[in-house]
Amino acid sequence: MTNQPDGRALSEALFAGQASVVPYTMSGFALAQRAAQVFETAADSIGLVLLHHGLVSFGEDARGAYDNMVALITLAENRLAEGRQEQPPAK
Repeated sequence: MTNQPDGRALSEALFAGQASVVPYTMSGFALAQRAAQVFETAADSIGLVLLHHGLVSFGEDARGAYDNMVALITLAENRLAEGRQEQPPAK
């Protein structure tokens, strides 16, 4: 989802109130800084959507972070299932 032309809008709508969106930044220190800045504005999020990279989840412990990742992935899976249309067979 994050690699779509409208990935930011899709992610913001899908994960609203759950995970904040971090604009695309090349991997490295700059990405870490940008993620920290976004997290500061939404510290109650259970994760971050790193555009063109993927998801990061948080929790009080490893189990909590895992459960939050499952919750975020489930949102994405459900959205993909809703938008899936039957494709005609390839010729």
